[in-house]
Amino acid sequence: MFQKWTRLDLTQKTLANQVEKTGNQLQTQEFQVRCEQDTSSQFEIPNQEQEPPDLLYVGVDGVMTPLNQKQGYKEAKVGVIFWSKDHEKVGKKRGVIRQREYVATLKSRPEFSQRVSQLYNQVAGTKPTKTVVIGDGAHWIWSMASEQFPGSVEILDFFHLSEYVWAVAKAAYPNNEDYQLDWVKTQQQLLKKSQWNTVIENCHQFPKKKKDLKGAITDLERYLTNNQSRIDYHSYLKAGLMIGSGVVESSNRRVVTQRLKQAD
Repeated sequence: MFQKWTRLDLTQKTLANQVEKTGNQLQTQEFQVRCEQDTSSQFEIPNQEQEPPDLLYVGVDGVMTPLNQKQGYKEAKVGVIFWSKDHEKVGKKRGVIRQREYVATLKSRPEFSQRVSQLYNQVAGTKPTKTVVIGDGAHWIWSMASEQFPGSVEILDFFHLSEYVWAVAKAAYPNNEDYQLDWVKTQQQLLKKSQWNTVIENCHQFPKKKKDLKGAITDLERYLTNNQSRIDYHSYLKAGLMIGSGVVESSNRRVVTQRLKQAD
């Protein structure tokens, strides 16, 4: 088609090289524009002199679950709702939720969204609340959040994000676990300071990027830019908000894995 339209005779390799070169230039220009835009969080840190509002957390996730040989796998959708006052620290890096409510289904996402909304209304009652939604980068989760909980604080799960960081580290230092760990810790510290642009810059400093490393960097950059309104971790932590969905992962194991994946 290219030859027919342009009447130019190019080899596939030459054409591919030119397309890749142009694509990289456009990607760099687009990234520079994004960096210049104001990406500050819409979340306002409450005045310390005022009584903090009651925070109600909504954690959502999906997990592929085997049913049987005929049906194969199906997505189980899990939601957990709890008050911030029920989150208690039991160690420097560990906390427990003393009381929480679950909702789970194998049915459609719209039906799951309706069930989450119903449970939320039961838990919240008539009390004025501030809602915090924690989830991974799945588009349907944030669509549900904007529809069911407008004005809520949306937070990208820090541990899901860290998996993308780890993928870059493993591709960059495939045979050195110590280097991997050091690099990941450095990037996590930057992310907790809301310096995600610096993390992307650090990724592009690796020399002679192999195919798997290029892919891991592209995935991380896309994940960050697509969720830049949900990664102001510095503000979240300063306000005392949770940034990880460990309670949802625990819910997956308790509600889905133990019940649906158990032996007959």
